[in-house]
Amino acid sequence: MSFQNSDLFAIITIVSITILIAGISMPFFVVLYFRKKRLHIEEKMKMNEQFKIDIIETNHKAQAQLMQSIASDLHDNLGQTLSLSSITLSSINLEEIQKSKTKIDAALSMINNTIKETRDLAKLLYGEQTLEKPLGEAIEELALSLKTGGYNLTLNNQILEADNLFPEKDIIILRILQEIMNNIVRHAHATHIELNTQIAMGNLSIRVKDDGLGFDPEKIYDQQKIGIGLHSIQRRIKLLAGKITIHSTPLKGTIINIQIPYT
Repeated sequence: MSFQNSDLFAIITIVSITILIAGISMPFFVVLYFRKKRLHIEEKMKMNEQFKIDIIETNHKAQAQLMQSIASDLHDNLGQTLSLSSITLSSINLEEIQKSKTKIDAALSMINNTIKETRDLAKLLYGEQTLEKPLGEAIEELALSLKTGGYNLTLNNQILEADNLFPEKDIIILRILQEIMNNIVRHAHATHIELNTQIAMGNLSIRVKDDGLGFDPEKIYDQQKIGIGLHSIQRRIKLLAGKITIHSTPLKGTIINIQIPYT
């Protein structure tokens, strides 16, 4: 009987100690719980604040990219078309009536195109700018405008039958070609231009060759010397994850090769 009483006493003692420890520990666990809850709330608030900051930074970057895109379009497209119009009109010889008429018609066509491109620039402000026709057809029109303006250009356009698969990408590619042609007309003073395009193995290949003045290719990697035109071309090609190589020798012309993923 005494053995049973001692066992009962031991059990009561253990239970009492357990309750005592639980009672002492309970405030600690309550404090720990509320501390973790507070830290969780603070962390969530910090995440929300960081999210707001990220949204603001993203909006700023988007606005900066939009401004860069507008600046590039003003230079690469409107500037190029107006430059060609000016050069075409300044080359008119009034004694050659038929040639003068052809050049005036070409200049008027380019000016009308400038008006259209101004509307396209307005669409860009609203995020709506895409190429509304197949890239091959747009390249044909670019070549025709140069030929009509009196420039000797040979076009081998193997993407003429390609569908309008990537309108957002195609508008950037067209801007690249326009700027290359603008540089040739304004700076190279070439007598002949060759333009070749093709799609193979999921890549769009563009090759432009001229017999103009050429330049020192090393200078294009000097950011202080690089022109806005070449800088714009490189930036756009990088945007498309493409590659560009330029081979040029002073007084011996220039060859530009471009590879752009087209899948």
